[in-house]
Amino acid sequence: TGSKYKVYYGKNYGFVNSVGEVRIGYKYEFAAPFKEGRARVKDANGWYFIDETDAKFGGYYGEVYDFSEGLAAVVQNGKIGFINAKNEIVIPFQYCYFDKYNAYDFGYLFHNDCCVMTNEKGKFGLINKKGEWILNPIYDKILSLNENGYRIVVNEEKYGIIDSNNQVVYPTEYDYIDIVSNGFVLAKEGKMWQIDFSGKVINPFMYEYRESILFVSGYTEDEYPIYTNSDYVKYEILGL
Repeated sequence: TGSKYKVYYGKNYGFVNSVGEVRIGYKYEFAAPFKEGRARVKDANGWYFIDETDAKFGGYYGEVYDFSEGLAAVVQNGKIGFINAKNEIVIPFQYCYFDKYNAYDFGYLFHNDCCVMTNEKGKFGLINKKGEWILNPIYDKILSLNENGYRIVVNEEKYGIIDSNNQVVYPTEYDYIDIVSNGFVLAKEGKMWQIDFSGKVINPFMYEYRESILFVSGYTEDEYPIYTNSDYVKYEILGL
């Protein structure tokens, strides 16, 4: 029964086990759930990791992110690097940290040996566990890997799709894209439709909102207009 669950109490965070017993007291300004045996916490001196016994793991950093596939992103002097479970720096502090981009969408987490990263211009790409670019940083945004192995990428407010091999499936020329359980929803040039993962159209016409168009068919005795549904409806396409 380890310190599995974080709990907020008063102004601080602590951890309890599965039956609600306090295992680590309420002493942290912030705490995140345990990932791969480590939790990221913050006190008055900064961010660091602890293990399930509340032992401090490594040093203080300007920011830390959850462990994933054995590595965790840490920020030092405005640069991002990665440490392993032995607190060894395995990828040097060489990537620019852009706090304004807010990493909640991807969390600097590794999935299938690659991680979303930013270059000095704030563009997004993917790196491997050696710190090498395996997808050049050319995008304004890259979303987290979908359970089906696809990522949504964005450039100049246009959407595209890349697959688990980081190959372009759909270029960034769509007004909207969503990944659903059985394929993609695409919107472009005033149209929205759904295709399966092979590219076959399974719903040629989709919309987000449907609104009846009314016309004035008469007036009441008090001269208020009487509205009646016409034979037309208005459709609103998502993303347009």
